[in-house]
Amino acid sequence: MRALVVSSVALIVGVLASGCSGDDCANGSCLSPDGGDASSDAADAGSDVVVPQNCDLGADITASPACIDDGIGVFVDATNGNDTGLGTKASPFKTIAKALGAVGAKPRIYVCAGTYAEDVSLTQTNAVGIFGGLKCADWTYDGSQPVVGKSSLALHADGVTKPIVISDVTFQAAAGANAGDSSIAALVNASTDVTLRRVKLRPGAGKDGAAGTTGANWTTVAQDDPSIAGKSASGATGGADHACSICMDSVNSTGGGGGNGGLAGATGGNNGKPNLSANAPDDGAGGASGCKAGDNGANASAATAAPGAAVVGKLTTAGWVPTPGSDGPNGGPGQGGGGGGGTNLAINSGAGAGGGCGGCGGAGGKGGGGGGASIGLAVSASKVTLVACDIVTLAGGAGGAGSSGQDGQLGGYAGTANGGCAGGVGGTGATGGAGGGGAGGSSVGVLYAGNKPAIDQATNIVVPASPATKGAGGAAGVNDGIDGVAQATFQASTN
Repeated sequence: MRALVVSSVALIVGVLASGCSGDDCANGSCLSPDGGDASSDAADAGSDVVVPQNCDLGADITASPACIDDGIGVFVDATNGNDTGLGTKASPFKTIAKALGAVGAKPRIYVCAGTYAEDVSLTQTNAVGIFGGLKCADWTYDGSQPVVGKSSLALHADGVTKPIVISDVTFQAAAGANAGDSSIAALVNASTDVTLRRVKLRPGAGKDGAAGTTGANWTTVAQDDPSIAGKSASGATGGADHACSICMDSVNSTGGGGGNGGLAGATGGNNGKPNLSANAPDDGAGGASGCKAGDNGANASAATAAPGAAVVGKLTTAGWVPTPGSDGPNGGPGQGGGGGGGTNLAINSGAGAGGGCGGCGGAGGKGGGGGGASIGLAVSASKVTLVACDIVTLAGGAGGAGSSGQDGQLGGYAGTANGGCAGGVGGTGATGGAGGGGAGGSSVGVLYAGNKPAIDQATNIVVPASPATKGAGGAAGVNDGIDGVAQATFQASTN
């Protein structure tokens, strides 16, 4: 019988597959959603599509072998194809990428058994059904699945509002390559109607999260170095206040100035800063006139440890982001030493020494990175249906350990007095806060945000028995992360 030639995929199904709907419709295989007439649909299609007799585009490929035809699809053969070919049964392309660029208004790409070292990206402008399970020799259906994938994301459907069906294809994603990388076999985002039928999803393993590393907030100098030591007295003038500027985060201390001497009237020394509310004799108080020494500055208390990861991660439009541990805060500086008090025993002497600067606080430890995940299917804000699919995930990566904070710097020595009293030594800076541990990587068959995909009872999902382990905090046992999850399905956050 003569083939039927029409100028619209929507019209085709209106004639040959009326009544098909939802998940049983291949891309372009149902009436246009706006109910447009044949003439407007033909104008939209832009090229002719030839549908053979007895082809039901709304049926499973196993029930309608007549649809495996040049008239409604292009053909791909990794072994015998050539991207300079015609994309027909007799002259197939070699890559799916070439077929996506050449399919035009045809609603399907047929891919025979073989290995295809490429990823598949479907968008609204290139929404097309992909059908495997075909023998390369004669393009008949035997269930042999092509294996498709190259990177850590093998299939990505993004913003597709036309119904699409993918059947009888294995999507194999590579393992994560860098610290914290995830492997996702298929990601569907902002798409309205995607059906996976007899699709195998094989993500690789997630990569361990990176361990946090501790930087520096100060450079080692001797305690009598002029950059940190107190100012010396000169004649009857006490050593000046020393506002230090040595800490890399610009949070510094001040050594208190020494008191003036001389017969005209001696003065007491100034207090060191910041005031850490300590008690004498380590409160950084300036010495009183009459030659009382300045008190040493108070040591700063260690900074609080930062929290470890409290959730396993979030799903974004681009994929999975595991949660790292938080970075620890820098420690505060020690208090500057108090200046020594002056005396009035001589005209040109009796000045007190300035107190030394407080040491810089240590740098905070860095949080450990979250472990990468192994995810079969990730779905965000989309409608997805799984029919007789098979999903097997591997291990997620362990969470990265947070690092401990840097020790605080020793305070500076006091300057030199001139007949007056000594200044105090600056206090030691605080140890930086420990970084938190990262979350363990997750192993999830179907991870989703928004509506949960429809999963039939024939779909098989296998995940590891145990999740990946949390990263230890820089203060182990205090600010560890959390273990990952190992679940067939998991509802994820997008925040």
